[in-house]
This record gives sequence, structure tokens and C-alpha cells, in this order.
Amino acid sequence: MRNERWLNAGLAATSALTGLFLINWAIIIASNNNYQKNGFPRQLLTLMDPVARWSYPDINQKNKSKVSENVYLVGDSYAEGSGDSFLENEYHYSIGHYLHEAIPERIQLHLAANSGSDLPKQLDLLNKYLQGDLSPLSRHQSEEAPNNFILFFYEGNDLENVAISKKLAFHQPIKAFLRKNAPIFHAINLIATNAKQTATSLFRNSASDSNTTKSYTNEVCIGNQNQCRTLPPMQSASAGLSQIQMDSAITYTAKEIDRFKSKHKQSSYCFIYIPSPATIYEPNTFFYENYFGSTPLKTSGKLNSEKSSLMRSELKREIVRLGIPFYDATDTLKTLADKKFIHGQIDPSHFNADGYKILAKFAATSCKLN
Repeated sequence: MRNERWLNAGLAATSALTGLFLINWAIIIASNNNYQKNGFPRQLLTLMDPVARWSYPDINQKNKSKVSENVYLVGDSYAEGSGDSFLENEYHYSIGHYLHEAIPERIQLHLAANSGSDLPKQLDLLNKYLQGDLSPLSRHQSEEAPNNFILFFYEGNDLENVAISKKLAFHQPIKAFLRKNAPIFHAINLIATNAKQTATSLFRNSASDSNTTKSYTNEVCIGNQNQCRTLPPMQSASAGLSQIQMDSAITYTAKEIDRFKSKHKQSSYCFIYIPSPATIYEPNTFFYENYFGSTPLKTSGKLNSEKSSLMRSELKREIVRLGIPFYDATDTLKTLADKKFIHGQIDPSHFNADGYKILAKFAATSCKLN
């Protein structure tokens, strides 16, 4: 009887391990073939490792014989395409899609961007990808055409992400091996994290009195106050960073860009600066997203504008010193935002279709893609 129990336990464990192995292998196959075609349920993308999400619907399906130039879009969620269009499963949802429509057929677009990241982390991942070091999670095939890199910097949290952690991925051998060969752990961890956050949120909502809950919303109006929206705490020009922290994060970012550039000397580079919603809409006062605490804090639009101007000036100096042209999209986006909202209603932290269209046009012209 006892031996039979051990046998049943062994069979159950073997079946479970076999199932996990098959699911893991299916995720690896999907990671290398998720072209996100029209109708693809993009919410499932989050279950894949960030590197495995570097693909667009049909964009990578060009006739290779006609391609004479590869352009990599590097950055965070803005470069990846987060926003209302993404959430609603629309076919065109990102800078890449609008660029794809505007550029010559000889240019092949590639994505190297992920939500919640920053340029140093993305460039480190991209370097490993280009060297073929991320297999089997993501299999890169060397391209014969020369590479060009468009670096998208987002004012809203790129420097905060650097200040919070300068830790780069795939630098610990055991973790790197598991991440590349066992992406199922990413999916399991994400599901568990989301379940925990949902349970915590439900508990807080049931335990709190809605009448005593403090509101941190912002009233933002445009077009001579004719159009107004109530927005959650806004991303800003690093309102939560001190001058020393900001300077340190800028210096580190420039150093990592230079390190990547030294490994890809024959490539060309272009740097695009994306302002935050607080800089674009310029509310008199607003609650900003606080990355160093749970409670949003308040600042003035004047202070935010001054800090944004200083950040752009310091970044431009560092980027130009590296021999990379610096293009600031702030004025272009603010001009459009004087007439209409260019951020989503579902996702007010990211651009809507109008915002991504104008940014794509700005990038195409500035980086001479058309």
C-alpha cells in the first residue's frame, strides 16, 4: 500500500513536470513567433518575457531583398506603444505602425522597447540580442543591412527608473539561464503578482470609508478651457528627484549610451526627447506620480516647466557630446495639445492615436527616415 502511494506520487510529479515542460516549450515557440497580427489578444503579451515582445504585426514581414537599412526603436512604453489603442486591440497602436506607413520600403523597423524600462537597460538588452545571446528566448538572425538606432527618452520616469535601480538584466548566470530557458516562471510570477495586487486592492476598498478617502485627481483643461478632463496623479519632469539625483541619472544614462555606441561604431544614432503630460498640458498646480513613496505629492506647473527645461538642456549637452543629434519633441506636441488631448482616456499616461501619429511624423523627419 505504501509503495503504491509512492508510485502514484511519482507519477503525479512526473505528469506535472512533463506538463510544465511542454507549456514552457510552447511559450518559447510563441516568444519567437508572436507577430501580433490583427486581432491578436495583446493582453496576453504581458505573460511573455519583455524581450519576447519585440515584434509588430506584419512589420517584420518585408521582402528581405529590398531592405537596405535596419532601424531599431529603443525606449520604454512610449516606444513600445502603450495606450488606449493597444488596450483596445487596434491594429495600429504605436510609433512603429505610423512610421511603417511613412517610410520607404528599403527601411526595416525593429522594436527594442518595453514598458517600465529606461535607455540603459534597453540598450544592454539590445546589445545581447544583437549578439545572439538571448537564445532560445529570442533568436536573433544577423542582418546584412546597416543598423540605425532611434533612442526615445521619456521625461516622465526614465530618470526615476535609473535612480531607483541601475541593475542590468542577464548579469547573474543562474538567473540569466532560467530567464532564457524557462520563461514559464515569468508568466507564473506575473499571474501571482496580479492576483496579489487584486486581492490587496479589494481588501483596501472594502476596509476604507470612501467618504474619508483623499482625492489626488487633477483637473486639466485645454483649448481656452473648453475641454477639461479629470486625471490621476500625472507623470512629470522628475518632480520627485533632487538636482543631484537628476544629474547623476543623466550622467549614467549618457555613459551607457556611449558604451553601447562603442560596440556598434558603424551604426547611426538619433535621440528623441518625449515630454511628460505635466509638461505638455502645464496645469497651474497638480499632484504628480511619486515613485519614491505611496502618496502622490503636489507641485506647481511653473516649477515643473523649469525642471523640464533644465533636464532637456543637460541631456542635450551630454547627448551632443557623444556625437548624437538631439531632437526635442516638446514644442511640437504642446502645439497639438493646445487644440486637443493627445493622451488616452483609458490610459491617460500614454499617447492616443493623435499623439503617436505626430510623434512618428516628428521622428521620421528629424531622423531623416523619409
